[in-house]
Amino acid sequence: MNAMIKELDKEELHQVSGGVYEDTPHCPKCQSRDLVLVGPVDFGTPPCYRCKSCDYEWMMAL
Repeated sequence: MNAMIKELDKEELHQVSGGVYEDTPHCPKCQSRDLVLVGPVDFGTPPCYRCKSCDYEWMMAL
């Protein structure tokens, strides 16, 4: 079987993910982009965000 694997561009990723794929950070819980950076930001540690809409906090993966 000779299957071609195509790499998706940003627009195609946006479509297949239901509009969730973006370059800008967004809340994984409610998808809001109204975020605040919390905690100390040091080199080598991932940034921590808090959503202003639902108060969910998470650490962004590097």
